[in-house]
Amino acid sequence: MYMGRYNHSVDSKNRVFLPSKWRYSLSETVAIAKDESSAKTGCLQCMPWEDWLRYIDSFAKVDRLNESALGIVRRLASSVECCVVDKQGRIVIPQELKDYAGIGDDVVFIGVLDRIELWNPDRWAEYNEEVEKTYDARITSIKTEIGEGNE
Repeated sequence: MYMGRYNHSVDSKNRVFLPSKWRYSLSETVAIAKDESSAKTGCLQCMPWEDWLRYIDSFAKVDRLNESALGIVRRLASSVECCVVDKQGRIVIPQELKDYAGIGDDVVFIGVLDRIELWNPDRWAEYNEEVEKTYDARITSIKTEIGEGNE
């Protein structure tokens, strides 16, 4: 499980250190892709390559005649990059994905339980500020959805 927030610098070769607390659970290769909801967030998602393969495999069941669903599958599958974690615990963020997420010299790693998100620090601050405005309603809704808080 990935939890927490970590700020790191991106070097001139687009390399960034993965948070040390997470390195033990990551494999030698990780998947970096546009987040599923990136139209709203503009962030990237990262997970061990093996987890990505299991995740994307579930989309193999999509009806290939359903153009809307197929468009989503194409977007997810075409945006992923397999990145090697070097001996120092760094990955290279592909330039296309870095540009997409607006990542410059700094990146914020966010643990989102089963995956890691990479954010432009300003976008993260703006997004988090918006979430905070409706936090009480959102947490109540989520607790209802998962069956908690109904006592």
